[in-house]
Formats: sequence, structure tokens, C-alpha cells
Amino acid sequence: MGQIEDYSLFKLIVEQESIGKAAEILNIAKSAASRRLKLLEDRMELLLIERGAGQWHITPSGRALYDRIAPLVDDVADVTEEFTSQNQRLSGKLRVTIPEAFGMAILLPTLLEFRKAHPEIDLEMDFDDRLADLATENYDLAIRIMRMTDTIDPIAHLGTSMHLIAASAAYLERSPKITCPADLSEHQILQYGHRSRSVWTLENRRCTERVTLRPYFKSNTAHALLEAARRDMGIVRAPDFIIRPALKSGELVQLLPEFISDPVEVLMIKHPTKRMNLKMRTFVKAVQSACQRAEDGTVHTI
Repeated sequence: MGQIEDYSLFKLIVEQESIGKAAEILNIAKSAASRRLKLLEDRMELLLIERGAGQWHITPSGRALYDRIAPLVDDVADVTEEFTSQNQRLSGKLRVTIPEAFGMAILLPTLLEFRKAHPEIDLEMDFDDRLADLATENYDLAIRIMRMTDTIDPIAHLGTSMHLIAASAAYLERSPKITCPADLSEHQILQYGHRSRSVWTLENRRCTERVTLRPYFKSNTAHALLEAARRDMGIVRAPDFIIRPALKSGELVQLLPEFISDPVEVLMIKHPTKRMNLKMRTFVKAVQSACQRAEDGTVHTI
């Protein structure tokens, strides 16, 4: 084995915090992985990992080596993959978790096209609004709709989204007029979630207003609330990519359009230790294209 292979093994051992797990991923015997690690340490004349019965700890020298060789190993892997895959079809498992409403409204056709274009990829899509733990649940990629924070390191920014407020024309005709956020308290509110009360924060160029509302109908899916609004049952607030088609068709009328409600980022993130391979990069590009094609600003790409 050459130095690059030994460095690759060492990098994987550090990231998995286990010689056995690294050996399993590489499909080699644990004893062979241990022997190669020992040969690397002998060649370096350094103890890289302290190990014993029930003990595993990377040394300062091991950490310094990892920091130096990790980018090198990834670069070599990228070059190898790029040039060996030119005549090969992408294959293997790809696990992705996507918020249900966003996936169904924006991405489903693209996801199906991606699966047809790459039949040897075992594509596993989870449409789920909960924040899955990518590391423990072994997802490769995730789309998150959230406010940007310093703790988030996205691999792609897919766009921004905000909530819109709407109701049917028939409901508005029989209900009190709405000219400011405070007027919402007199209306039937279709609420996401199961809280007994809800606080909507709305802002414009002049001020920020918080309105406390009592829900008339509650659901944990925005599509149920949208259908209730179509049936003249009240006022719905939901992400723009869900509401815009109903606004375009005339089924719903937008309310308080001068106010912004809950602007958030649409982000793609990856498993914290997995390298971005060609399969993952191809998937990300397909999703980016789908968001850019989203009709009438459903997702506002930057």
C-alpha cells in the first residue's frame, strides 16, 4: 500500500473514531487496518492514536497529521473519482431528508427525473419536517428551511422563503375587513401546530407587530390548512411555495402583502464527516436547478 492509501485509512479511523468501523467501511479485516496503522506510526516515528482495551484517543501528533492530510486525501479522491467515473454510471446508496411540503411542491419532478437518469443509484428520500440527525441516522444530505446561524455550514444555498397570509374571497366577503395585523384577531385562524394560542410576527419598513391569535382549526400539515382556506374556513399563513399556486389560480387572496412574515433560508447540508462525492454533487446540482426553475418566485434564489 502507498502513502495515500495509508493516509486515507488514518483519516477514516479518526473520523469514525474506530479502527473496526474504518475496516468495515473499507471491507478489510480489522487486524489488517491495525497493522497498517502501526506501520504508519513506525514510519513517522510517532504515536498517532493511543489504543488499548476500551480505550481510543488521538494524540496531538495524530490530530496535527489529520489536519494536514485530510484535504490532500479528499483532493486525490476527487481527482480519482472524476476521471474514473467519466465512463462509469453513478451508483450506490444516497439517503436524503427533505421537508415534506417543500419536497412535494418544488422538488418531486426533479427527484423522479434524477432517479430515472441514474438508475444504479439507490435513492432513498425521506419527506419529513422533523430535523433529522444526519450523523446518527446516516443521511448523506438534508434540506433545511431555517434561519441562518453561525453553527450552520451549508454546502449550498438554495434560496429564501417567507410565509404569506391568505384567505378565499368568499370568506373575506362575509368577514371583517383587514387593514392591519391587529385586525387578524377578529378572524378564523387556520393554525400550523397544536398550540392553543399563536403569535404571528409581521414586519414592514416602519415597524414590527406581534399579534396573538386563537386558532379556529389546527393541523400539523400546511396542505390541510391550505385546503381549509380554499373551503372558505378562514385565514392561513404558510410558506410561499405552498400558497403561491392558489394565489395564481385565484382560489385565495393575499392579505397584508406589505408585511414580511418569517423569512428563512433554504439550505442544503451534508453529513458532518462524509466527503462530497460525485454522486452527491450531481444531486445537489439537480436540486439547485429545480429551485432556480421554480415558477413565479416560489423560491427566491440568490
